[in-house]
Amino acid sequence: LDTLDKDKYHRLTGGNLELVKNNLKNLRVKILKLNTILLKDFNTGEAETIIEFARSIGAIPRFIEKMDLIPDNFPRGSIKKVRRRLINSGMIAPSGRPIGNSVSRYYKLKGGGEVGFITSISEPFCGRCDKVRITSDGKLKLCLFEDGGIDLKSLFQAAGAGRAGEKELEKEFLKIFSHKKQERITGTRNVDMVSIGG
Repeated sequence: LDTLDKDKYHRLTGGNLELVKNNLKNLRVKILKLNTILLKDFNTGEAETIIEFARSIGAIPRFIEKMDLIPDNFPRGSIKKVRRRLINSGMIAPSGRPIGNSVSRYYKLKGGGEVGFITSISEPFCGRCDKVRITSDGKLKLCLFEDGGIDLKSLFQAAGAGRAGEKELEKEFLKIFSHKKQERITGTRNVDMVSIGG
């Protein structure tokens, strides 16, 4: 949820903000994370209200640094400035911590709860990232910045045709995951998150 301003929300998504807010309020899930991508001159001033809305529905707010996978008209907002403002105002604790292999660094909120910051550009966490994506056309991406991907469709088709058993598949997956990079992949051209699936 990148804004709580109905006009900005409609401009960004074409959707109805009130409908989305009502649906979020009525969700019955154990853990709800409310992700916000920070966009310069668009929503960086809304962090406090987004945190309060997230609290009101029992969600954990998380601010995400925009990754420029494709060129667009939305410059990246400064996640460091937003975090500093929240620390200086006393809304969040001065230091945070990752939980397990989480790509988010969590800070305690005044009055209870926590807020996460995902700083994939200014403070890369590639070495502890355990995330992968599977695209709609059957490609496994070990990194969002990776060109192409590994063709899982062929792998499973071979297994279905009896050319690879469970042990062979397991070996192949272990080999694939051993190639996950410890640092950022650079100089690649990518596709947008909608096409990737996330």
